[in-house]
Amino acid sequence: MVLAGVLAGCAQPPQPAATIAQPAVSFDGRYTGTVVLTGVASGADRSWCEKPTDFAVDVVNNAFTYSYALPNLANMPKNAKATYSAVVARDGSFQGQSDMTGVILGRISDGAMTGTVDGIGCAYKITASRS
Repeated sequence: MVLAGVLAGCAQPPQPAATIAQPAVSFDGRYTGTVVLTGVASGADRSWCEKPTDFAVDVVNNAFTYSYALPNLANMPKNAKATYSAVVARDGSFQGQSDMTGVILGRISDGAMTGTVDGIGCAYKITASRS
């Protein structure tokens, strides 16, 4: 009996229940809105940066690609495009780079996407919502 009491005192304490895995966060969906020119590099012609203001991307597996034509950009072919590939983090922030020169940064929160594009001598502001 005494031995049983001593052994019981040495028993391992109960282990806590296994933690429940957090569900994956998904920002997937179609986001539509506008992209507005906010800045032009010193010495650049504003017309080089002008482009349609419609914005639309499909976020798939928390990643997206955004492309736009650069028909007025000096020393570029008329069919030139800037393409940005971005990844959305668990907190909704996103960032990516273009295939040329530039970065895209922003955040998705409550179904709204906001951000900036700093491209080849041109800066833009993005405002969109999940549709």
